[in-house]
This record gives sequence, C-alpha cells and structure tokens, in this order.
Amino acid sequence: RREAGQCASSMCPRGKPDYTVQLVTGIASSSKWVTSTVVLAAIAEGVAAGQWPSVAAALDATVMPDLGCGDLAGPVADITVRQLLSFTSGLLYEHPCIKDDDSLQGCACDLVTDSLELMTTDVSAETRKTNAHPPGTTYKYGASHLTVAGAWLERVTGETFEALLGRLVLTPLGIQMRYVRATNLAGSI
Repeated sequence: RREAGQCASSMCPRGKPDYTVQLVTGIASSSKWVTSTVVLAAIAEGVAAGQWPSVAAALDATVMPDLGCGDLAGPVADITVRQLLSFTSGLLYEHPCIKDDDSLQGCACDLVTDSLELMTTDVSAETRKTNAHPPGTTYKYGASHLTVAGAWLERVTGETFEALLGRLVLTPLGIQMRYVRATNLAGSI
C-alpha cells in the first residue's frame, strides 16, 4: 500500500526486511487458511460420496466419536467441526504437544484430555486466558483447534493429512508447500 501511495508512513510502517511488492515471505497464520481449505474440501468429497447429507451436517458433527481418543465424556463430547474451524471449541488455545514431534493423533488426544480436565464455566478474566471453556462459549485464536480438526479428518477419511493436502490442494493448484511440524496445522507452513 505504501509503494502504491495509498497510505501515510505511520499507517504502513516499514517491515524487517522492508516489505515490497516483490518480497515473498512466510505468514505463519496463513497455515490456518490452508488447513481449513483441506478440511472443507474433504468434507465436500464426503458429501458427494454420501458420507454426510450436507456440508452443514458435516460441520455440525461432533468429533469425539470419530477421534479415537477413547470414551471421553463431558463438554468435549459436544465439540463440532464447525467449532474447531471457528476457534470456539473450548479447547486450550495452545498445548505443548503442538511444538513437539508427536503424532497428530497423539497430540489431538492429549490436547482434548487436558482440555477436559480444565473445562469450566468460569468466565472471569483470569481463567478466560488459560482455561478451556465449554464448546461454543469462548473464541480462542490458537493452534489446538486445527490440530484436533486434522486428526479427526485423518480418522474419517482414512488418509493422512499430508496426503489430503497434496491431493486436494497442492496438486490441483500446482504448488508446493509443507507443514514443518505435523502437529501444528495452524502455523507451520
């Protein structure tokens, strides 16, 4: 915008390195867009194959029955795909396993289990920052939601997330990219 003369210097501060129209740089949270695209494309395939009656039905499906984390009851049993993609699942917004070299499935189960232990209806300012909340009650921007969404998608499709990414996004677009950490589908492209 600065190069095009569309804003004052104070509105468009210089980046490091200086941002230009030609500069190509990574944007960590753009991984969220790609992950959501993979999930939605796979859901569209599932609808076409009769797995779900509609995209809306798939988005409103609860993830726990298919996640493979055992019989977890309580608030986490109500988490839907829609809540995962909109960061309102109630899960902890971050978890140590997202930065480890754990499996996507193992990390998702650890994350859900630890979130269940902390879920509360307390919405005081202090607990809102760190504790999980019942699904649909609190927006928390973070990586955990997409880790669980990716693990759920692997289970319902029988394909790895990496394979789905390649088949549904990379190959059709003729591009190459990869997640640096398989458990961080929200910020590691």
